[in-house]
Amino acid sequence: MKNDKPRIVYHVAVRHWSGKRPLLWGIKQEGKESPEHVVTTQREAIKWAASLANRQWDLHRQKAQIKVHGKDGKIRFERTFGMDPEKTEG
Repeated sequence: MKNDKPRIVYHVAVRHWSGKRPLLWGIKQEGKESPEHVVTTQREAIKWAASLANRQWDLHRQKAQIKVHGKDGKIRFERTFGMDPEKTEG
């Protein structure tokens, strides 16, 4: 089954700082201004993002991806949802 729809990408990143500690984490769809959801822990944000990405695949057969950023803003890891053509290194 070929799916030519573009992949939806969700970013999990710090949304608000309190001193040197992240106070809020946001889940934002790439290309949109506002976050989809804001929570207090990165773990909770990852769960929300995975849920959104799974929903895209389950309901619409739309490939999705989450990119989880660390406190420094760099991508810690990525995860794809839906049919990926092959595993790639990196």
